[in-house]
Amino acid sequence: MEFKVVKIDPPKDCNVILGMAHFIKTAEDLYEALVNSVPNIQFGLGFCESSGPCLVRHEGNDGELRRMAAEKAFEIGCGHSFLIYLRNAYPLNVLDKIKKVSEVCTVYAATANALEVLIAETAQGRGIIGVVDGQKSKGIESDADVVDRRAFVRKIGYKLGKLRYSSAAMMPSNRYGSIFPPLITTATVFPVNKSLFSKSKPTPAAPEPSTTCFSFFQSR
Repeated sequence: MEFKVVKIDPPKDCNVILGMAHFIKTAEDLYEALVNSVPNIQFGLGFCESSGPCLVRHEGNDGELRRMAAEKAFEIGCGHSFLIYLRNAYPLNVLDKIKKVSEVCTVYAATANALEVLIAETAQGRGIIGVVDGQKSKGIESDADVVDRRAFVRKIGYKLGKLRYSSAAMMPSNRYGSIFPPLITTATVFPVNKSLFSKSKPTPAAPEPSTTCFSFFQSR
């Protein structure tokens, strides 16, 4: 057995989705799921056939993305895997439709980050054993990071309203400009409970004995 790594660098303003399916009509079914999900979506996809001629089947409504998806899918070469290059839409707009395609078994990754596909190759063929999506974690978010995270998803329109802060010290940084008068609220930000990250956790108290079930059956 040999192990290989195939790197995927999404083009500018593109996301990629990597998954596994199981039937030749996957290419057309994924096309229909994508083209019906978001107006003006652009995409290309490649699907690795795993029996018969073992070709990379490809579809798409953008010629360049279709070519790139087919070539990278061929480089991955894992039977029944599929790769989608996506523009003018985000994975969260299309993943639900993709997962509902009857042939789709799983989705390994959906990202705009550089992606590494870990592959095992045997005498029979290739299989995906995992992915590396972006970089490793560098720490645990602080109170200020919590504020910035919640502020960011409101700035880009995925959450309603603005935040109220439990103390002046928790006001956001200038990272997102002057969109935060600390008045209107749909969510209140409280300090992080640092005991959640303590290595030694208190032993939970033993539950009080209960005769509820016994009494219930007695009453029957």
